[in-house]
Amino acid sequence: MRPTKLTPEIVEDFRRIIPTVMYLETVGDFLGVERTTWRKWLKRGALEAKRLRDPDAKPKKKEALFLEFFHTYKKAIADGEIHPAGVIKKP
Repeated sequence: MRPTKLTPEIVEDFRRIIPTVMYLETVGDFLGVERTTWRKWLKRGALEAKRLRDPDAKPKKKEALFLEFFHTYKKAIADGEIHPAGVIKKP
């Protein structure tokens, strides 16, 4: 298996940009990450998150960055949806 291109810097870039842009395809294009690549990253992170629902499961070190990417993506999307709703509600 070849090494991943996912880095903490890419996770941070996604975290910073997604709430504003809201389209993972656009952010991926901007950062030079192919659609199939970030979809694989999300899938790996989601699988690890699901596996960790078992109280006896221990985090896998090699999946940690994918799990972080998955959670970062979910939170960034939520932030991007919640913030504009708050702005609209203000009188």
